[in-house]
Amino acid sequence: MSKLFPTPVVLYALIFGLLVIAGIGLAPFISALLWALVFSVLTYPWYVRLLARFQGLNRFRPGIAETVASLTTLALTTIVVVVPFLLIGFAIAVQLQDLVDTHFSNGGAAGLEQMLREAEKSFAPLRAMLGAEKFSLADYVMTNKTEIIAQIRPLAAKGAQQAGVNIITFLLALLTQYYMLVDGHKLRAPVLDLSPISREKTDALLVRLKETTWAVFHGSVLVAMIQGALIGVAYAWAKVPGAMLLGVVSAFLSLIPVLGAPVLYIPIGLILIAQGNYSSAAIVLGVGMLVVSNIDNVLKPLLIRDRASLHAVGILFSIIGGAVVFGTVGVMVGPMVLTLLVVFAEEIRERMSAQKDAEEETAA
Repeated sequence: MSKLFPTPVVLYALIFGLLVIAGIGLAPFISALLWALVFSVLTYPWYVRLLARFQGLNRFRPGIAETVASLTTLALTTIVVVVPFLLIGFAIAVQLQDLVDTHFSNGGAAGLEQMLREAEKSFAPLRAMLGAEKFSLADYVMTNKTEIIAQIRPLAAKGAQQAGVNIITFLLALLTQYYMLVDGHKLRAPVLDLSPISREKTDALLVRLKETTWAVFHGSVLVAMIQGALIGVAYAWAKVPGAMLLGVVSAFLSLIPVLGAPVLYIPIGLILIAQGNYSSAAIVLGVGMLVVSNIDNVLKPLLIRDRASLHAVGILFSIIGGAVVFGTVGVMVGPMVLTLLVVFAEEIRERMSAQKDAEEETAA
């Protein structure tokens, strides 16, 4: 070893170079790997229960129980998560295209302009408070109709094209998830050995990462999905155009504290009132205020149960930042990265404090 690598610097440089090459090779599959990691963490309890149920199969062939349990977990993941995710994404692209064709076409532009004019009347007091009486959203939209269409149409087309890429990504993620569930325990020892912190702290870090993932998913993502689904049903019941699209947007808004779904359903309810659709407005505002805006107060305490060790502000920015950097899967990956940073920052503080105490004892 000393002849091949005369100095540690050469060895470290070689390792760094290999890591860079490996990173370049894995870059196209980062999204699939991250989805597989998130799926594995969230579905591992399913795998454990299924493994206990199928344990008797090992008498016919060693290891068959692990295979059956993992494949069953993958099937459940596909049914519960992957298929709905793909269908919703495709439906959103279709609805977005339909909204453009309906409201920006020659026949639908008049209806859109009327709706915007009525909405402006509803928000007249707010516009006066902000000193924006002269600004007309209807005039702006109708004047820039061509530019708005030019921006929206590519998004709809890209969303439909992205469905094929998403299918491949999820197939790779499910394949990786299979091996993570079956052989993931084999990686524990190397992680504990190579970690820059002690084995005990590394083991605690792995538990903390799992708890953070579960807390963020149940306390933020799952609750936001439920809120988006409920208000989406209300939009569909009230016959609001693009109900599914609005429901998905509401789900993303529900991830943001203080704002949430009311940012969308209150203006829509006021527009419906301005149009004279009082029953539809009652449905949207009633479901929104009585159910959607209050259900998180019931679900979050039941689902989180103090699992998350991160501050709410940290979770918020890590979710948004993760989504910006990694896409949809970043909603889950962002808090995991933040957890790593917090743990390593705590370790650095402990070592600095210990070093400072040692220096003071030496000086004394």
